[in-house]
Amino acid sequence: MKKSILFTLFLLSALPVMAGNQTDSSNVKVLATGMNVIADGQTLAVQPLEVFPQTDEAVLVAGKPNWQGPVYLSNVAWRYRAMTKGSLKVRLDGKPLKEGTDYLIDYEWGTVGSPSNGIAIGKKVGLEFTYTQTRLDLAVRNQSGEVEIVKGEPAMATPMLPQAPEGTIPLFSIYLPHNTTALSEKNINIMDSTSISFGPAVGTEFLKAKLDQLKSGHSFTIVFFGDSITAWQTTPPGKEFVARFADWIQGKYPDRKIICQRLDPAKNEDAMIPVKPAKNEIAIVMAGLGGDTSSMGLKRMEKHVLIHHPDLVFIMFGVNDDNRYGNVPYVSPDQYEKNLIMMVKKIREKGGEPVIMTTSMKNPSWSSGILPELARRARRVAEKNKVCLIDHYKAWEALPKHGYHYMILLDSCINHPNSMGHEMFFNGIEMALQKSLEP
Repeated sequence: MKKSILFTLFLLSALPVMAGNQTDSSNVKVLATGMNVIADGQTLAVQPLEVFPQTDEAVLVAGKPNWQGPVYLSNVAWRYRAMTKGSLKVRLDGKPLKEGTDYLIDYEWGTVGSPSNGIAIGKKVGLEFTYTQTRLDLAVRNQSGEVEIVKGEPAMATPMLPQAPEGTIPLFSIYLPHNTTALSEKNINIMDSTSISFGPAVGTEFLKAKLDQLKSGHSFTIVFFGDSITAWQTTPPGKEFVARFADWIQGKYPDRKIICQRLDPAKNEDAMIPVKPAKNEIAIVMAGLGGDTSSMGLKRMEKHVLIHHPDLVFIMFGVNDDNRYGNVPYVSPDQYEKNLIMMVKKIREKGGEPVIMTTSMKNPSWSSGILPELARRARRVAEKNKVCLIDHYKAWEALPKHGYHYMILLDSCINHPNSMGHEMFFNGIEMALQKSLEP
C-alpha cells in the first residue's frame, strides 16, 4: 500500500515574479500519493521522470568508489543520485562481471572502482546503466478556480520553475529530484510572496563609521574570509558573490580604482602580500580557502586577513565545520562560537570591523546536522558583540516559499552553491550596505 501524506498549505499570496497573478488567501488541502497530487479534491497526475539508457567504456582502477572517483561515469558523475540504483551492468570482453567481487559501484556519485584483487584492474570494461534528470513543476489555480500543473523543463542539475500562465495563481511547486518514483510532502514547496530572497541583516549601524570612511574617498580594504564558497566555487565560473560585489562597488564609485587580490590555494601556507591601496582606491581581498573550517581559518588569520590591515572583514564559515567525522561534526557548535568570538576580537584589535555571515545549506548526506545550530550561534555572537550579521541561512531556509528546493542551488551536489546561490549571497550583502552607502 502506498504511503499518503496529508498536509495543509496556508497560502497568503502568490510570488510577484509570476506574470498576471493575483493574491490568494485560501487554504489548499494537498494529498501526495504515488505520482499523484490531490489538491482541493482534484487528482492531478505528475508526469514521471524519463529514464535514459547509457553505455560507457572505462579502464577499471583499484579503489573504493566515492565522490572522488576513481572512475567517473558519463552523465551521472557528481550528479547526486542521478544514476538509477541497481541498473549497472559491467562486462569484460563481453562477459558479465560480478558486483562486489569484480567491481565496486557508488550509485550516489556515479563512480566505479575495483577490489584490490579484481580481475579487470587496468582493463577496459563496458558499462551499461540508466539515469534520470530532475524537474520542477508548478501547481497553479486557473481562472476557473481549478488547480492545474505546469510541467517544468527537465535538467541534469538545475531545473528552473516554469512561468505561471497569464491570469493564474501559483500555489506550490513539485520538486522531482533524480529517480523520483513516489511523492511526499518533501517534494512540495509552499509558495509565499511575502518571503524575501536574500539574507536579512541586523546591526548595520555598527558599520556606519567604516562606511563613512569608504564614502569619503580614503583608501579602503575589504577582506572576504571563509572556505571554498568564498574562495572560488560557483557554476558557471566568475559569478561568485565576491566578484559580483566588486562589480557593484565599482558601479557605485566609477571614479575609484578597485584592486582585487585572491589567495592562491597552492600557497596557502605562505603569508599573502599585503594590499596597500592608495587614496581613493578600494582593495578587495578574497581570503577563502577550500576545505577550511572556522578553526582552520582562525589559525591563518594573521597571514591571510590581518596582514592587510582591513577596514571591513566579511566572515563566512560553517559548511565544513558541519562535516561528519565519524558520528560527530568536524567542529562543535561550542568551538565554532568561540572561533567567531576570537575572529571578531582580532579584527577589531587591528582597527577593522567584522561582518558575520551565516552560510548556505548542503547535501544532507554530508551533514552532521548542526548547520541550524551554527547559524543560531553566529546570531548570538553578533548580538552579544554588537556585530553586523547577514543571515544567509534564513534565505536558504525560505527557498521553498519561492518554489525551490535548496539542492537545486547546489547543482545536486555537495555544498558548493551555483550562480543562483551566489546571487543570494551578494543580494544579502548589497541590501545590508546599500542604504549606508547612499550619498
